[in-house]
Amino acid sequence: LYGQTVDRIFSTSELQTDFKFLRDRYENNLANLYLYSSKQRLDKLFDSLYLNLKPLTALAFYSYITPLSSVIKDGHSNIFLSEQSIQHYNQNSKFFPFNIYWTDNKMFITKNFSDDTTIHIGAEILSINDVGSKEVMAYLLIRQVRDGNNENYALWILNNYFREYYSYHFGHPDSYSLVVKTTKGTEKRVIVAALSKQTISSNKSSRYLQATNSD
Repeated sequence: LYGQTVDRIFSTSELQTDFKFLRDRYENNLANLYLYSSKQRLDKLFDSLYLNLKPLTALAFYSYITPLSSVIKDGHSNIFLSEQSIQHYNQNSKFFPFNIYWTDNKMFITKNFSDDTTIHIGAEILSINDVGSKEVMAYLLIRQVRDGNNENYALWILNNYFREYYSYHFGHPDSYSLVVKTTKGTEKRVIVAALSKQTISSNKSSRYLQATNSD
Protein backbone atom coordinates (compact mmCIF):
# COMPACT_ATOMS: atom_id res chain seq x y z
CA LEU A 1 0.00 0.00 0.00
CA TYR A 2 3.03 2.30 -0.14
CA GLY A 3 3.11 5.27 -2.46
CA GLN A 4 -0.66 5.57 -2.80
CA THR A 5 -3.08 8.32 -1.87
CA VAL A 6 -4.64 7.77 1.54
CA ASP A 7 -8.21 7.93 0.25
CA ARG A 8 -7.78 5.37 -2.49
CA ILE A 9 -10.02 2.30 -2.35
CA PHE A 10 -7.96 -0.78 -3.12
CA SER A 11 -9.45 -3.67 -5.07
CA THR A 12 -10.06 -7.06 -3.56
CA SER A 13 -7.25 -8.60 -5.60
CA GLU A 14 -4.77 -5.91 -4.49
CA LEU A 15 -5.65 -6.47 -0.85
CA GLN A 16 -5.47 -10.22 -1.24
CA THR A 17 -1.94 -9.83 -2.61
CA ASP A 18 -0.97 -7.74 0.41
CA PHE A 19 -2.64 -10.20 2.76
CA LYS A 20 -0.77 -13.14 1.22
CA PHE A 21 2.46 -11.23 1.80
CA LEU A 22 1.51 -10.58 5.45
CA ARG A 23 0.61 -14.22 6.03
CA ASP A 24 3.87 -15.34 4.46
CA ARG A 25 5.84 -13.03 6.74
CA TYR A 26 4.09 -14.48 9.78
CA GLU A 27 4.48 -18.11 8.73
CA ASN A 28 8.12 -17.85 7.67
CA ASN A 29 9.56 -15.32 10.09
CA LEU A 30 7.69 -15.47 13.40
CA ALA A 31 9.16 -18.32 15.45
CA ASN A 32 6.42 -18.26 18.09
CA LEU A 33 3.50 -18.01 15.67
CA TYR A 34 1.71 -21.02 17.17
CA LEU A 35 2.73 -20.55 20.79
CA TYR A 36 -0.64 -19.21 21.98
CA SER A 37 -2.96 -20.22 19.13
CA SER A 38 -2.85 -23.48 17.23
CA LYS A 39 -1.93 -23.73 13.58
CA GLN A 40 -5.43 -25.00 12.89
CA ARG A 41 -7.00 -21.93 14.47
CA LEU A 42 -4.68 -19.51 12.72
CA ASP A 43 -5.05 -21.20 9.33
CA LYS A 44 -8.82 -20.90 9.69
CA LEU A 45 -8.53 -17.22 10.64
CA PHE A 46 -6.08 -16.43 7.83
CA ASP A 47 -8.32 -18.19 5.30
CA SER A 48 -11.45 -16.42 6.55
CA LEU A 49 -9.85 -12.96 6.44
CA TYR A 50 -8.54 -13.63 2.94
CA LEU A 51 -11.82 -14.95 1.55
CA ASN A 52 -13.93 -12.16 3.04
CA LEU A 53 -11.84 -9.29 1.74
CA LYS A 54 -13.64 -6.59 -0.20
CA PRO A 55 -12.50 -3.22 -1.59
CA LEU A 56 -11.17 -1.07 1.26
CA THR A 57 -9.07 2.00 1.97
CA ALA A 58 -5.70 1.52 3.62
CA LEU A 59 -7.13 2.54 7.01
CA ALA A 60 -10.07 0.16 6.70
CA PHE A 61 -7.73 -2.65 5.65
CA TYR A 62 -5.58 -1.90 8.69
CA SER A 63 -8.60 -2.22 10.99
CA TYR A 64 -9.61 -5.41 9.19
CA ILE A 65 -6.31 -7.26 9.67
CA THR A 66 -5.08 -6.02 13.05
CA PRO A 67 -7.29 -8.36 15.16
CA LEU A 68 -4.66 -10.94 14.21
CA SER A 69 -2.48 -9.33 16.90
CA SER A 70 -4.72 -10.45 19.75
CA VAL A 71 -4.80 -14.03 18.43
CA ILE A 72 -1.09 -14.40 17.69
CA LYS A 73 -0.21 -12.67 20.97
CA ASP A 74 3.44 -12.02 20.16
CA GLY A 75 4.99 -8.68 21.07
CA HIS A 76 7.12 -8.79 17.92
CA SER A 77 4.16 -9.12 15.53
CA ASN A 78 3.35 -5.41 15.19
CA ILE A 79 1.32 -4.25 12.21
CA PHE A 80 1.95 -0.61 11.35
CA LEU A 81 0.48 1.84 8.89
CA SER A 82 2.93 3.05 6.28
CA GLU A 83 5.11 5.98 7.30
CA GLN A 84 3.65 7.90 4.35
CA SER A 85 0.12 7.50 5.71
CA ILE A 86 1.14 8.47 9.23
CA GLN A 87 2.96 11.58 8.00
CA HIS A 88 -0.02 12.56 5.87
CA TYR A 89 -2.44 12.37 8.79
CA ASN A 90 -0.06 14.07 11.20
CA GLN A 91 0.36 16.98 8.81
CA ASN A 92 -3.17 17.28 7.43
CA SER A 93 -5.69 15.81 9.84
CA LYS A 94 -7.17 16.69 13.21
CA PHE A 95 -7.09 14.55 16.33
CA PHE A 96 -8.65 13.81 19.70
CA PRO A 97 -7.50 16.68 21.96
CA PHE A 98 -7.06 14.81 25.24
CA ASN A 99 -4.66 12.41 26.86
CA ILE A 100 -6.47 9.57 28.59
CA TYR A 101 -5.75 6.80 31.05
CA TRP A 102 -7.73 3.58 31.08
CA THR A 103 -8.02 1.82 34.44
CA ASP A 104 -10.67 -0.32 36.13
CA ASN A 105 -12.73 -0.28 32.90
CA LYS A 106 -12.95 3.49 32.96
CA MET A 107 -11.42 6.22 30.82
CA PHE A 108 -10.08 9.28 32.59
CA ILE A 109 -8.71 12.55 31.19
CA THR A 110 -5.09 13.16 32.20
CA LYS A 111 -4.43 16.20 29.99
CA ASN A 112 -6.79 18.57 28.19
CA PHE A 113 -5.50 20.22 25.03
CA SER A 114 -8.95 21.21 23.76
CA ASP A 115 -10.43 24.68 23.45
CA ASP A 116 -12.81 23.87 26.34
CA THR A 117 -10.67 24.41 29.42
CA THR A 118 -13.66 23.78 31.73
CA ILE A 119 -13.14 20.03 31.24
CA HIS A 120 -10.90 19.15 34.14
CA ILE A 121 -8.22 16.53 34.57
CA GLY A 122 -9.70 13.51 36.31
CA ALA A 123 -13.06 13.72 34.54
CA GLU A 124 -14.27 10.36 33.23
CA ILE A 125 -15.15 9.98 29.55
CA LEU A 126 -18.27 7.82 29.28
CA SER A 127 -18.65 7.96 25.50
CA ILE A 128 -17.02 9.40 22.39
CA ASN A 129 -19.28 10.27 19.46
CA ASP A 130 -22.03 8.12 20.99
CA VAL A 131 -19.83 5.04 21.35
CA GLY A 132 -19.29 3.99 24.95
CA SER A 133 -15.73 4.19 26.22
CA LYS A 134 -15.79 0.46 27.01
CA GLU A 135 -16.79 -0.33 23.41
CA VAL A 136 -14.09 2.00 22.08
CA MET A 137 -11.39 0.38 24.19
CA ALA A 138 -12.57 -3.16 23.43
CA TYR A 139 -12.39 -2.37 19.70
CA LEU A 140 -8.88 -0.94 20.05
CA LEU A 141 -7.54 -3.59 22.41
CA ILE A 142 -8.46 -6.51 20.19
CA ARG A 143 -6.40 -4.84 17.45
CA GLN A 144 -3.35 -4.24 19.60
CA VAL A 145 -0.18 -6.30 19.96
CA ARG A 146 0.44 -8.01 23.29
CA ASP A 147 2.70 -10.60 24.93
CA GLY A 148 0.74 -13.77 25.56
CA ASN A 149 -2.49 -13.38 27.50
CA ASN A 150 -1.18 -10.33 29.36
CA GLU A 151 -2.81 -7.11 28.14
CA ASN A 152 -0.51 -4.76 30.07
CA TYR A 153 1.60 -3.91 27.01
CA ALA A 154 -1.49 -3.33 24.87
CA LEU A 155 -2.95 -1.05 27.54
CA TRP A 156 0.33 0.83 27.90
CA ILE A 157 0.36 1.55 24.17
CA LEU A 158 -3.22 2.82 24.17
CA ASN A 159 -2.77 4.87 27.33
CA ASN A 160 0.22 6.59 25.71
CA TYR A 161 -0.91 6.77 22.08
CA PHE A 162 -4.68 6.78 22.31
CA ARG A 163 -5.28 9.66 19.89
CA GLU A 164 -3.20 7.98 17.18
CA TYR A 165 -4.79 4.55 17.47
CA TYR A 166 -8.26 6.05 17.82
CA SER A 167 -7.68 7.89 14.54
CA TYR A 168 -6.41 4.75 12.80
CA HIS A 169 -9.64 2.92 13.54
CA PHE A 170 -12.30 5.62 14.00
CA GLY A 171 -11.01 8.23 11.59
CA HIS A 172 -10.54 11.98 11.95
CA PRO A 173 -13.86 13.69 12.71
CA ASP A 174 -14.02 17.46 12.87
CA SER A 175 -15.40 17.36 16.40
CA TYR A 176 -16.04 15.01 19.29
CA SER A 177 -19.27 14.73 21.20
CA LEU A 178 -18.34 13.49 24.65
CA VAL A 179 -20.38 12.43 27.63
CA VAL A 180 -18.18 13.08 30.64
CA LYS A 181 -18.61 12.57 34.34
CA THR A 182 -17.02 15.40 36.27
CA THR A 183 -14.88 14.89 39.34
CA LYS A 184 -18.00 15.88 41.31
CA GLY A 185 -20.01 13.04 39.72
CA THR A 186 -22.16 15.12 37.38
CA GLU A 187 -22.67 13.85 33.83
CA LYS A 188 -22.73 16.28 30.93
CA ARG A 189 -22.37 16.27 27.16
CA VAL A 190 -19.74 18.50 25.62
CA ILE A 191 -18.72 19.03 22.01
CA VAL A 192 -15.09 19.86 21.38
CA ALA A 193 -13.32 20.58 18.12
CA ALA A 194 -10.70 18.17 16.85
CA LEU A 195 -7.27 19.78 16.70
CA SER A 196 -4.20 19.48 14.52
CA LYS A 197 -1.08 17.91 15.95
CA GLN A 198 0.55 21.33 15.77
CA THR A 199 -2.18 22.93 17.89
CA ILE A 200 -2.12 20.08 20.38
CA SER A 201 1.65 20.49 20.72
CA SER A 202 1.28 24.23 21.20
CA ASN A 203 -1.42 23.79 23.86
CA LYS A 204 0.70 21.16 25.58
CA SER A 205 3.62 23.59 25.77
CA SER A 206 1.54 26.45 27.11
CA ARG A 207 -0.47 24.42 29.63
CA TYR A 208 1.75 21.63 30.88
CA LEU A 209 5.43 21.77 29.98
CA GLN A 210 6.19 24.35 32.64
CA ALA A 211 4.99 21.86 35.24
CA THR A 212 6.19 18.55 33.78
CA ASN A 213 8.09 17.14 30.85
CA SER A 214 5.91 14.03 30.62
CA ASP A 215 3.38 13.57 27.83
